[in-house]
Amino acid sequence: MKLKWNRLSLSLLLVMFLVLVAVLFYGDQYILTTVKEQAEQSTSLVDQQKTLMATYPPEGNILQEYEENYEETWDYLPEGEKVNQEMVALEKAAKKENITLNQITRTGEPQLLEDIGNSYMKSVYQVDITSEKIADMQNLLDNLLDFERIWNVYAFSFQKNGENNYQGSFTFELFYHVENTTAEKE
Repeated sequence: MKLKWNRLSLSLLLVMFLVLVAVLFYGDQYILTTVKEQAEQSTSLVDQQKTLMATYPPEGNILQEYEENYEETWDYLPEGEKVNQEMVALEKAAKKENITLNQITRTGEPQLLEDIGNSYMKSVYQVDITSEKIADMQNLLDNLLDFERIWNVYAFSFQKNGENNYQGSFTFELFYHVENTTAEKE
């Protein structure tokens, strides 16, 4: 079979060539461009994920870091209330500042700290004191805030009784950790 070149075959060949060029041009413009953009977005997302993975350690390392931080704060939030130890420390600090402790009372039952979990509690105490100087009372409060364990002193008042005598009181909170079973019972 022999192919004859005439006007019609040349016109068809030219039309087919133009259709092929148009398909390549518009295919590149509308199909390949969107595919390339999606590929670039995927590449940038993968790069961001790799950066995040390099920046933040895996979960095992995070857990170990949290456990180390927990052990560091153990003195600040001991297991159980251990109020006796704190009252002995309070008494020593009061003697050092020439302050007489008249009365120490718990103002209520221990309270659960719900905002940070079911295993943390606090107890509130009120202390009545007498001293010859106001500065001694203030020094006592400063010393309490410097203790290793967390003392939150949120109320302090005093009044003058006589010529050289001041009477005061302050309220403080002690925070501590309890086992989940103990916290759930209360």
